[in-house]
Formats: sequence, structure tokens, C-alpha cells
Amino acid sequence: MINEAVFALESDRLLIQPLTYAQVLQYQAGAILFQPATGVPQPAYTVPPELVEVLADFILPNLKAAGAQYYFHTLWLISEKQAGHVVGSFLFKGRPDAQGRIEIGYGTEGDFQGRGYMTEALATALQWADSQPEIIEMHAETEVDNLASIQVLKKNNFEQCGQKGTLLCWRKPCQ
Repeated sequence: MINEAVFALESDRLLIQPLTYAQVLQYQAGAILFQPATGVPQPAYTVPPELVEVLADFILPNLKAAGAQYYFHTLWLISEKQAGHVVGSFLFKGRPDAQGRIEIGYGTEGDFQGRGYMTEALATALQWADSQPEIIEMHAETEVDNLASIQVLKKNNFEQCGQKGTLLCWRKPCQ
């Protein structure tokens, strides 16, 4: 379900917010972000090292030129509704291609793994994708030995559609 007050997605336990350019800059600088619907301050948070380079080299340059459909080019923060902790994030790797395919990448913070947060967040993202007429199919990749990520995809009805070296390729039709 979309939270209408501020563009955010919401599930039973989670608030999922696509960050604007200014918010990504705040996030990159380690500034405290606020929950989208409540304005409650997030607990202290440090940007994961694997995101630092992605923010600088991929997200910020693409987001700056994205315009109104920035959500295809930004980081989406996933936070618990009750405690406000950032439990993970995901991103779309650009706009859907000419065939309506879009790729998603995601990660769960270490302390929050194994609690079903990413399965719930991905299900919520898929519901949103189903409402976007330009998205026909969602794609994802995961390492062959990342069993947790494979389970997240399987629980969301992705099917394996190939392999590139050590990466398994997955897809799920939308709409």
C-alpha cells in the first residue's frame, strides 16, 4: 500500500521510502533521516561500506538527472515502523527497458537478517511494481551461495532464468 502523505510504501511492519537527491546526500553524510510517515528520528545509522561507492558512482549521478521518476534511480530505505531502525535497502537499476524489464538489488543489515524483513519489503515493492504500467517483469541476481537471498526470491515467486558465472539470474512477471 502507498502512504499518500509522503511517497512511501508500507507493509505490516515496514516503511519503505525512496530517497530524494537531498535525502541521499544526507544519508551519504551520515545524517539522521526521519521516518517518512511519522517524522520520528531514526536511531543513529552508518552507511554500509558496500553502499558508499554505489552512492557516489551510480545513484547520485543518475538521480540528479532523473526528474519526477526519481524512484527508479534512487536508494529505497526500509525501516521498522515501531522502532524506526533501518533494516535494509533496495534499488532499481534504472528505468524499465523497452521490454518492460527492471532489475532490483537489495540488502539487509546484518543485525536484522533472518527476520523476514527483505521478503516482506520485496513483496511490497512487487505490489507497487504491479501498479506501474511500464513494468512488465522484475529481475534480480544473487550469488549461487547466498542461500538467504535465494530464499527471499523464491518466497516472492521469482523463477531462476539463467546463470552468469557465480550469479544466478531470476525473474518474476508483474501485473
